Amino acid sequence: MSQFNGIEFSLRRRDDTKNWFMDFYLRGRRLRVSLKTSDKNLAMLKARAMLSRYVEHQLPTTSLSVKEFERRYLEHVGARLRPRTVTAHKAALQHFFTFRDFSNLSAITPRDVDEFMTYLLNRSGKGVKPMAPVSVNTTVRMLRQIFNQAVRWEVVVSNPFNMVRLLKFQQPEVRV
Repeated sequence: MSQFNGIEFSLRRRDDTKNWFMDFYLRGRRLRVSLKTSDKNLAMLKARAMLSRYVEHQLPTTSLSVKEFERRYLEHVGARLRPRTVTAHKAALQHFFTFRDFSNLSAITPRDVDEFMTYLLNRSGKGVKPMAPVSVNTTVRMLRQIFNQAVRWEVVVSNPFNMVRLLKFQQPEVRV
């Protein structure tokens, strides 16, 4: 995977043709475009030029602050989800935005999400204990769902939580 202007893309050549294709996600949708060349270097140049055109015309026009997005999202789900679920989503957002102060939602990268997961696993302090891997995965799933809504609302171009793998862990054996 390569990245250009915050959009991850990959170049692939199909078996049945000599042409290179570019795969990328824009506004939550996967796009596959033929670059109509058999030269890989030329394909990379065409891909970057094409992505810059997409970015110019397709970037979100909404510029919401983090707090404003959080307020609107919680208002949106308040009428659609159970109160307990809304409380869990609010807690997940608070965990994430207290971990690091983000001025802009589009500034969040998959690396930030990985660091957040490590932070939740290792955090310590007075009255704070580390999260279990299951709880970290649940929090990341909720944030992935929240950021998918941000993509649908065109607040961000892509969801950084979609690129992150969940933690693997062993279930303890139940003794009878």
